[in-house]
Amino acid sequence: APIALVATVPFVLVVHPALAAKSLAELIALAKANPGKLNYASSGIGTPPHLAGELFKSMAGIDVVHVPFREANAALNAVVGGSVEMMFSIASTAAAQMSGGTVRGIGVTSLTASPLVPGLPSIAQSGLAGFTVIGWNGFVAPKATSPVVTGKLNAALQRGLDDPELRQRLAAAGYE
Repeated sequence: APIALVATVPFVLVVHPALAAKSLAELIALAKANPGKLNYASSGIGTPPHLAGELFKSMAGIDVVHVPFREANAALNAVVGGSVEMMFSIASTAAAQMSGGTVRGIGVTSLTASPLVPGLPSIAQSGLAGFTVIGWNGFVAPKATSPVVTGKLNAALQRGLDDPELRQRLAAAGYE
């Protein structure tokens, strides 16, 4: 039984800074000109970054190779080090790496730009209309939970989420 959606987490398509593509259109053109030669990292098979990569391949009509890692930091390190060209990274991590110049942001996976990565357009706005991959955090209860109980829990969570200090802390941690 759903209680409340607490936060969403967009991802950012990042590339190694030496990659010639500086925009979504350039990245797609580069991948189409070099089928099967570009790689994308993920934090493992079946994870949201992996599925984002597969959706990107399908919608863009490109052939890029998936390179799964055991966790996100190892995948990002491979992109930073240049052994893998790109990946979908959580926005808060991507923003820190982008500001340090170790990766270049191409687009965010929410339908519109995200305040977590100011100035970076969404992939949907950049040419792949409808492209969206969003992580989320929420609360659920066993399906037999009374609607009265889930309603009270929802109201309590909403009151907590209305607290500006909590909202600021969630934003600082990379949550919208």
